[in-house]
Amino acid sequence: MKRIHNCIHKVFVLVSIAVVLTSLPSQRIYGQFWEQTAGPYGGHVWCVFASQRDIVYTALATRLYKSTNAGANWTLTTMPSRYVLKIIEDDSSDLYAATDGGIYKSTDAGNQWLAASQGLPLTGIFSITRSPLTQTLFAGGGGVLFRSTNAGASWSRSDSGLGQHQILHLQAASSGSIYAGTYGGAFRSKDDGMHWDSLDLPSLSVGAVHCKSSGGVFVSFVGTNLARVFRSTDDGASWQLKADSLPSYAGVYSFAADQGGYIYAGTSIGAIYGSSNNGDTWHLRADLNGGAIYSLAVSPYGGIYAGTEVSVFRSVGLGWQDMGFGLPHTNTTSIAFSQHGLGYAAVSTGGVFRTADNGYSWVSVSNGLRFRSFVSIRISESGIVFLGSIGGAFRSDDNGASWINLTSGNTFPLATYGFAFNSSGTLFAAANNGLYRSSNAGNKWVRVDSALATHWFTNIVASNDARMFAGSDSGMFWSADNGSSWNRIPSIPSTARITALCANSSGHIFGGSTSGTVFRSFDNGTSWETTQVGTNRPIEELTINPLSHLFAATATGVYRTLNNGDSWLPINSGLTTLSILSLSLNPSGFLLAGTQGWGVFRSRQSTTAMEEGTLAFANTPILSQNYPNPFNPSTRIRFQIPSSGEVVLKVYDLLSREVTTLVNERKPPGTYEIDFDGSGLASGLYLYRLKAGSFVETKKLVLLR
Repeated sequence: MKRIHNCIHKVFVLVSIAVVLTSLPSQRIYGQFWEQTAGPYGGHVWCVFASQRDIVYTALATRLYKSTNAGANWTLTTMPSRYVLKIIEDDSSDLYAATDGGIYKSTDAGNQWLAASQGLPLTGIFSITRSPLTQTLFAGGGGVLFRSTNAGASWSRSDSGLGQHQILHLQAASSGSIYAGTYGGAFRSKDDGMHWDSLDLPSLSVGAVHCKSSGGVFVSFVGTNLARVFRSTDDGASWQLKADSLPSYAGVYSFAADQGGYIYAGTSIGAIYGSSNNGDTWHLRADLNGGAIYSLAVSPYGGIYAGTEVSVFRSVGLGWQDMGFGLPHTNTTSIAFSQHGLGYAAVSTGGVFRTADNGYSWVSVSNGLRFRSFVSIRISESGIVFLGSIGGAFRSDDNGASWINLTSGNTFPLATYGFAFNSSGTLFAAANNGLYRSSNAGNKWVRVDSALATHWFTNIVASNDARMFAGSDSGMFWSADNGSSWNRIPSIPSTARITALCANSSGHIFGGSTSGTVFRSFDNGTSWETTQVGTNRPIEELTINPLSHLFAATATGVYRTLNNGDSWLPINSGLTTLSILSLSLNPSGFLLAGTQGWGVFRSRQSTTAMEEGTLAFANTPILSQNYPNPFNPSTRIRFQIPSSGEVVLKVYDLLSREVTTLVNERKPPGTYEIDFDGSGLASGLYLYRLKAGSFVETKKLVLLR
């Protein structure tokens, strides 16, 4: 905590960029098509662990990160691409990680990880623990359990008495007893894992197991009656139900205890409960609004960490702080931009993020949004944002600062997969049980497809000439009267599952399907033909730019066609994943791709440039948020200038004394990234400002050691 308190001693630094503008043609600066943006940050955290060396480890998606400054900055480790489900530490500070690819070991504080799986199956290791008495390691998963008596060099099977139960959790008690939580109840071994006995507990799926160093074993069960927490104070001989003060709907997925014996329970509803009397009573400690809390860790140097379905959080004083910045592992299911350039990204389990700099950086705007599966986003001409989720529809009238639940008090389905506006500005929604219309911005809804059999509608789009099109799990439907009545399109098979739709002002309609087939019409839906993207995988999204270039998001990357789908070519250079969930174009023509587990990528160039290999710029300079932020010791400042001119980038201290000159030269129009090294500066809050003619903008950056 000392390094946090040092932030009180702040040094204000002014980064000033002076630009004198003249006109020159734009030029190409980058070679790859894509670059990763600074967000949306966070992601599904499988495991969080705080070591004796004051290092925090966080497993998101298939990547393992470490932080040496309490989560302010994260470094990607050399762990192979694996789901890391649990980490433990031995007396020598060696680390062991249970993964879907076996056990990995690190002897240098997590910098290097090597497989330690001799004798183990190479898949499905869900948990690991270590006996404090014998130092024996135990690893289990997939219906088998193994033990190692030589620090993981080799393993042998040791699951007598466990049957075929799949092992979910392993925990060692100070007494030397080993506890195993399975899909079919809890077990205990009192002879270092050689034999296992079933405990007198429900034969249900175990949510978590915890053994306090001061005594007491806790086992939670998840199922029909979620909040079922049992405690034993006699090493498992007898058990008492200790869940009276927990909500009945809150399943406990994780436990942790601090050095004073206070125990914490992470639940399925994103809330953390605590007990100061060994589980006799529980009290709400925090509501993280972040989905299920799968992992809790207490640092011996202070601070509690929680890994959720959304991000990793750390307790700060009486509150909690999201420490997921710099961890872009979100599943970004939908992206949309307003006419004024504000962009929004819907994250499947993390809410909504907003960008004001063409998608380079993102900030969370999820105030009031409880954890839901967000799947679609749409913006009206006036800037009103509509958000669809598995659990309802929402609206923001203030650029995401607050959200209104449109499902409450409405005859409206819970699952909303798409929105569209007809030529009159009326709002439509594609939902799991029909098509709905609202003439008052979603305050009231009327179903408009009642003449049809019930279909699962996945998307909806408006064309010109008062025509609208809706995709479903059983073909495509259209309306010629602004959505008042709907009919099936007979030339598109009812077996086709339409997963994406887009249209342009010329009356060209494109519909993507789960088979990779694209249905296309060049006469506003009167006749249809098919083409095939270079994959038989589902098409998640289609978007088209003003030049009629069509882009498709698939599980094998992004594809582009310049001839209305006659031929498709992949455009994947620069992507770190090919699993693309969403696509959108901003007003400047930049293409943004939402991915599964890797945040958002953006095209390095505008797709509407007049010729290949050129950049299209905004009419005014753009200053992006530095990345990473907070940083230690270096960060990157990115800016864009629309015309050539003298560029000066300097650093000043609080007394306006010059610290260093980063740039002092004439530059052509383009996008530039400048590294700023704060090694010689004290921790604190800094400012940097872009000045270009009458344009002035200031942003914050934080140096945190």
